[in-house]
Amino acid sequence: MMLLLRSSSNSVLIVKTESQEIRIPYSSISLSFENSNTSFVKSAISLTKQEESKECNTNEFESKLALLREKGYTNEKVNERVLRNQKGDLERTIKRLEFFREKKENKLQKINDKPIVKKYREQLDILSDKGYHKIGMNIRLLRQNNGDIDETIAQLNSLQEKRNFKKLNKQQSKTNCPNRRK
Repeated sequence: MMLLLRSSSNSVLIVKTESQEIRIPYSSISLSFENSNTSFVKSAISLTKQEESKECNTNEFESKLALLREKGYTNEKVNERVLRNQKGDLERTIKRLEFFREKKENKLQKINDKPIVKKYREQLDILSDKGYHKIGMNIRLLRQNNGDIDETIAQLNSLQEKRNFKKLNKQQSKTNCPNRRK
């Protein structure tokens, strides 16, 4: 019987014999070294070093996310996704986030230059302060209500309640039928 030991990127020890391959999660491995050969010990030590390296990478990744927050990039999901896509390179991540920020600002500038937005600017600012940031929907409702901010807020609240109700029903159906396919 020949043993070939190697580690995979999924925190799994792979043991290959002539007839089969066995995958063992690192978390379930307990090693003792009675009469063992040194190559096996070296393999076990290198696996431990890889796990320590992953922990350091995780700590380093978290510190980079904290730096991004300090620099004013507050969207955690976007920060994490871009940092991963840039393979942890903070400089490239910041450049990419700046690109997104500029793109968003240009889009907002184009929207703000439209006459309808200028017409309802005061109401849109009030809605934005109250947490309603979807400009298109806000303008549509303001038009329907002839600029009446109170009626627009009432309709936005009603729409939000409907969305929350649908979301709650969806979550409940998932917990009732966990194996149901989408």
